[in-house]
Amino acid sequence: MKKLITSKVNLKTIILVSILFFVGLATRTFLHIGPNVEFVTAISVIGFVLIGTKAYLMFLPLAIIILSDLIIGNTIIYIFTWSGFIFTGLISFVLIKLVAKARSKLSYFSTIAPGVISVVVFYLWTNFGVVVTTMMYSKDIFGLLNSYINALPFLRNQFLTTFVALSIFWFAYSYLPKLNLANREHNVSPSN
Repeated sequence: MKKLITSKVNLKTIILVSILFFVGLATRTFLHIGPNVEFVTAISVIGFVLIGTKAYLMFLPLAIIILSDLIIGNTIIYIFTWSGFIFTGLISFVLIKLVAKARSKLSYFSTIAPGVISVVVFYLWTNFGVVVTTMMYSKDIFGLLNSYINALPFLRNQFLTTFVALSIFWFAYSYLPKLNLANREHNVSPSN
């Protein structure tokens, strides 16, 4: 099969990254559905699956978050949310690259796993940030545990959004032949 994207930055790459960027930006600003219902994590994973393991894609989630925060505002917690989404990019980059090296087929699990791991890391990191940067919780292990317990609904929302978005993407990627998305430059093609 013909490769979707070559190793060079070309028009298809620019269009795809732009679409992913604007979908992420829209869902954090004017299409915002609810607390931690966001598609940035899924978009990070999708970018790596479709385009390949390009290092600049690690900054796609960060660019979405920075611009959307300029629009909707943020507090000192931005230090942790922004770095949390850098972790999302790094996790996606590393796991998709490992899959590409280890096997020639991208499975449902290897598409979902970076998203799930990223959501958990983001949850742990940003709630630690809430304890460190605000007066909402005591600055001890009890405050941290309380923060984690109180944030479980946010974790659920982010997890479900990421899981559903990546599942829909996987279906489209694997079963809609018109998309011609198989055989990416990192030689990962879908398998069931």
